[in-house]
Amino acid sequence: MQREMTSTTIAYHGLSINNLVRLLITGGSEWLYVTDEPNAGRYANAQATGKVDVRYTPLASGAAIIGVEIPANTQFTTRPSSHHTLDTLEAVVPNGAYRLVSVKLKFSDYENTYYGAKWHMEKRNEILARLVAMGIQVIEI
Repeated sequence: MQREMTSTTIAYHGLSINNLVRLLITGGSEWLYVTDEPNAGRYANAQATGKVDVRYTPLASGAAIIGVEIPANTQFTTRPSSHHTLDTLEAVVPNGAYRLVSVKLKFSDYENTYYGAKWHMEKRNEILARLVAMGIQVIEI
C-alpha cells in the first residue's frame, strides 16, 4: 500500500470503520475504488448505516473517509448527476499504486453502560494508535 510516486493527487475512499480495520490489517484488496470527498462520504455512510442516500450528508456514526495519494494521471469515469447511484465519479487504482495519507472518521455511538463504554474506548484507542503509528493524519468527528 505504500509506494513512492512522483506526480500525485489526493482521492478519497468511503468505508465503514469495520472495513477500515480490515484494510489496515490486510493491506487492502487487489483494487481500490476512489472518488472525490463528497462521494466518498456517501459510500462511507452507506456502508456504516446500510442505507444508500445520494445526497451529501454529514458523516454517519461508524463511517470513515480515507484520503489516498494516487498517480496524477489516474483517469476518472464521470456520469451525469442524474445518474441515481453513488458512482457518479470513480477511478480504480490497483493495490500498490496508492498511499494512505489521511483518515476522517466518526466512531459509532456505544452502549451507555460502563462495560459498553469501556470496550468502545479500547477499540477506538487501538484504531487511532495504529493510524498514528503509521504516520496517517487522523481527523475524528
